[in-house]
Amino acid sequence: MTQVRTARSSDDIDQARRISRRLRGQGSSITQPSTTLGYIRFSARSFLAAQPKEMASSFGPAVWNEMLDVCMERASAELAFVVDDQGLIIGSRGDHEPSLIEGIGARLLIAFEQTDQMSALGEPSESIAIQMGRRWLTGLRLRRGEAKPVIVGVLGPEVLSQEARELLDRLLDRH
Repeated sequence: MTQVRTARSSDDIDQARRISRRLRGQGSSITQPSTTLGYIRFSARSFLAAQPKEMASSFGPAVWNEMLDVCMERASAELAFVVDDQGLIIGSRGDHEPSLIEGIGARLLIAFEQTDQMSALGEPSESIAIQMGRRWLTGLRLRRGEAKPVIVGVLGPEVLSQEARELLDRLLDRH
């Protein structure tokens, strides 16, 4: 299909030159930005002071690692991971690809959202166990204080025990 052009290429060049001159400030009434304005520097101290000291200093990767190690040990798991409320990996243990872990985590998140729709049965679910062949995928929804919940996933030969779940809750409460 052919397209009929109504403008000549020299018109395009002339228009480009006019735009270029205007952008450079030649022959137009556009005022140039003032060069007297500089960067404004803010101190981060006020933001750091707003965080509770115990929360800022004691919680971090070491806590996630400890939680994942507990999961791996208690369930003889091949995989343990934590994902945030968007399904993104916070931490993991085991020999699996990050994309696989992220996919499983996102699907666990969706499964929890589905169980929330069954709230007429009572309170929202805190755990899900799915048998996959001879293995179990256990999903836990844990909350640290008022923060949004995280999803802990554990894949192993058995469901993560209630004692292990309580231990994870205590770990989060302690930090």
